Amino acid sequence: MKRMVLFQVSILTTLLITSARASENNSILQTGSPETPTLQKQPDAATWKAWHKVLADELFHRIKDILVNIGPPETDREFYCKVHWRINPDGRVILLKIDGPQSHLFRDVVRAAVDSMKTSTNLKFPEGSTKPYVQKISEVKFWWNPSTGAYDLFEPENKAERTNE
Repeated sequence: MKRMVLFQVSILTTLLITSARASENNSILQTGSPETPTLQKQPDAATWKAWHKVLADELFHRIKDILVNIGPPETDREFYCKVHWRINPDGRVILLKIDGPQSHLFRDVVRAAVDSMKTSTNLKFPEGSTKPYVQKISEVKFWWNPSTGAYDLFEPENKAERTNE
């Protein structure tokens, strides 16, 4: 009797496992496996380079606009910095570090410019990207020219510091 009960339990367990597997396979056939990678084309190096340049240029011009609105500097005539920042695919912009200016005013200008990047329409990663974030280093340099009464601008350097996949 005991053997008969164990045999029946074993058969029922096998039937339940087989039924569950069949149901799972049927579900996968209908909806596709969640582990099946999508076959979207990843962006190439040229696409990423263009994306980085657009963002570096935009940050450069936002810093310039803030400096122009402030007017001539009281002491420092030259402004150079490296901005280390991170962009997430959902559009979050995070300032990681500022190398360069000792002036609190210029540091505040950079913070304000990076903060204003949150409204940029250029933050969207290139189509097909699966990166969780991109870290950038953007270099900018301005020099106040008293003879023209304006900031002379030097083209920004554009470097991708590190990208994770």
